[in-house]
Amino acid sequence: TTGGSLTSAQLPLASGSTPPSLAGDLPIEIAMRDPAQVARFAESAAQAANPASYAKFLTREAAFKRKTGLDLNSLVWLLTGDLIVESDTHTTIGRATVSNPATAAGDLRKLVAAPKGIFNKGTSYKSLGGGLYAVRTSSMTLTIGVIGSQLVLGRASTAAVRSFATAPTTPASGASGALAFK
Repeated sequence: TTGGSLTSAQLPLASGSTPPSLAGDLPIEIAMRDPAQVARFAESAAQAANPASYAKFLTREAAFKRKTGLDLNSLVWLLTGDLIVESDTHTTIGRATVSNPATAAGDLRKLVAAPKGIFNKGTSYKSLGGGLYAVRTSSMTLTIGVIGSQLVLGRASTAAVRSFATAPTTPASGASGALAFK
């Protein structure tokens, strides 16, 4: 850094003392406020740390956009609420509140329609209905979709993913700041 003061938008995590909310009933719960800020910081850091590598990333991203019509950053920037992950080490499910669920669902349709553009060569997808998709790689199957205002992703049953997407949130008692863990 230059040694000058940073704005709150330049920090790796959202500033402020308000903690994110938690949801779910698995024994491990982690939450982060404003996950898009982490993505913005990571992208800025990558650009500053290795401009040549970042330029290659932009070239791959532009090729993906030409092929699918999807700008990956546009999907990431929709992640304006809390990111919440729950796990019991066998089942792991995450959800993030999106600012525009219809746009997120449309972007997701474009993403899963071209899984080999982002994921491994052996990747395929299948629509599960109700805005959910099964994305299969050689080693696992992930369920991804938009339910209500939540972008969900999980290594779990469809029912578990749907349940977690609509689970009520609770304040992270005793927490302060952008991260909470229970």
